[in-house]
Amino acid sequence: MDDPLQRAQAALAAGDIAAVRRLLTPLAEGGHRKAQALLGTALSLDSSSASLLDAERWLKACADSGDGHAAHNLATLYVRQNQRELAAHYFQRAVDSGFEPSVATDPDWWKRL
Repeated sequence: MDDPLQRAQAALAAGDIAAVRRLLTPLAEGGHRKAQALLGTALSLDSSSASLLDAERWLKACADSGDGHAAHNLATLYVRQNQRELAAHYFQRAVDSGFEPSVATDPDWWKRL
């Protein structure tokens, strides 16, 4: 398994956030959207404030370039931080992009946060 994305996904499945960070940071810094999204998602699972700030940074970069999955995950991070206006903004971006989990059952659920 030479692909850093595949190795990072395996590390994430094993709960090794440090390995995910080590594998994906160079790719994310180079503008690789999938690496940004996966790195941001992985870091959002770590409760340290430094990891959450980095998670926000990477998810925002990817969401702002049109990735609905990243927008959804960023909105979820904002819900956990009780930042409802930002959460609503990024849930709407996820919906607008057609990200299916955001629209599957009730496309307006997030408006009732």
